[in-house]
Amino acid sequence: MTKEELMQYGSIELEVKQIKERIEYLEEKKTSIKSQVITDMPVGGGEGTDILTLITKIEDSQIELIQKQSKLVDIMESIEHTIDGLEDSTERLILRSRYLQCKKWEEICVELNYSWRQIHRLHSNILKKIA
Repeated sequence: MTKEELMQYGSIELEVKQIKERIEYLEEKKTSIKSQVITDMPVGGGEGTDILTLITKIEDSQIELIQKQSKLVDIMESIEHTIDGLEDSTERLILRSRYLQCKKWEEICVELNYSWRQIHRLHSNILKKIA
């Protein structure tokens, strides 16, 4: 796994959150349309067909979003699996702090009580190990 792949984690996590919010929004919209249909029961005509078409489009959009979300979660799990596969706990802490929690190098140095140079040397060695 490359540094660039690891760096994707934070943005993927945000994207998954946005997709989840969009799915919830569509679900609310679909529910409100269905409740409107029930209360405004049309006597006849094409309005009911238009509403059913709209509900179908919303459901199709939800399915697409769920598929995108699933692919992104798979990438996140792959990154987590790579980090979890490291035998050394310090190496796991460094990668989790940097890529999963999006911490700055200064924070990581303080937390682990390592110098900037030590952290970067360890990080470089870890990236070589997982490549």
